[in-house]
Amino acid sequence: QTPYVRIRGNKNLEEIKRTARKNWGLPDELFWQRAVEGRLPIREHYEFVEQKQLIYVLVDGSGSMDGARARRAAGIVWNRARAVIRGEAEMYVRMFSTGVGEIMEAKNEEQAWKLLDRIRDGVLFNGGGTNVQLGMNTAIRDIKKEQKKFHQCDIVLVSDGDYCEFTCDNRGAIRMHVINVGYDNDCLIEMADSYHLIGDDTGIGEQE
Repeated sequence: QTPYVRIRGNKNLEEIKRTARKNWGLPDELFWQRAVEGRLPIREHYEFVEQKQLIYVLVDGSGSMDGARARRAAGIVWNRARAVIRGEAEMYVRMFSTGVGEIMEAKNEEQAWKLLDRIRDGVLFNGGGTNVQLGMNTAIRDIKKEQKKFHQCDIVLVSDGDYCEFTCDNRGAIRMHVINVGYDNDCLIEMADSYHLIGDDTGIGEQE
């Protein structure tokens, strides 16, 4: 938070005592006209809070996310973490399969590197089913708790597309981006704000 100074018009007649001394030298008629119209300049201090973007990465940790797909998913998380390292965003990450894992936060560069270490070692990809509906509901619930802190909130769903249809009609202004590391899912293509396919025959998204 950084202190700033701004000049605005008076909000009421009580504030006219805060106007600069030079304004008191105006002709009475002009002075009071400006006072009534809220045009007497008032100098005040305020704090500017810079809002960041929230990137919420929802990562499929089900049994079909084998070694190669898990590595690509880790690479995608790394790519999104760059915005945190640059100070432009905060990032939340949750794994999901049959259930959902704990929320992992990266609000600064140090936390981003620690989070990447956890994703990279692969232990969070522990198999199970693919309850994407539960994952999405959890992500939307988490975001809405803190949505006012951010100028934009985005869900990045990283999966292999191996599940049935689901809905996320309650996401409001939250944008949804899908990155598939397996094969196309028509449901995801239709509902995502942006969609990318990284097939099994490419190396895109893998960490070096």
